[in-house]
Amino acid sequence: SSPASPGFHGAGRGMHSEHETAQMVSQFMSVTNASRMVAKEALERHNWDLHTAVMQYLASESSSQPPPSAKPGWTERKSRVDSIVSITKVSERVAEEYLEKANWNVEAALDKVLEDNPAGSAPPKSTPSKPSAAPKASAQSSSSSDSEE
Repeated sequence: SSPASPGFHGAGRGMHSEHETAQMVSQFMSVTNASRMVAKEALERHNWDLHTAVMQYLASESSSQPPPSAKPGWTERKSRVDSIVSITKVSERVAEEYLEKANWNVEAALDKVLEDNPAGSAPPKSTPSKPSAAPKASAQSSSSSDSEE
């Protein structure tokens, strides 16, 4: 939100409105904690492909910071969930489950979501683990002798 408008350099820039590029820069920053300048450079380098830019950036930064141990505050959790949702298109609930398993480490959660859902596959459906209403095993054991000929 600086008064100076960004320069129109970079081959892929013409395909996105200024609002879209600003949104991508913000998403990149929220996932990676990078500065606005670093985010913009990384996105330009990857032709404004947010997913590729984030993954390449995180891969190059992966060994430099330990995962946070404390559960972040609500606003920060919401921000991290939104980042995962915007990049991977999974539901907020699924994103939060991955983040909790990854100790709220966005990079680790993203890796796991993408590992579980290779490019082109549908996002995971949350399957509730409810036991089936009718116990099938006991019904089969009593009728198995009847079916013999």
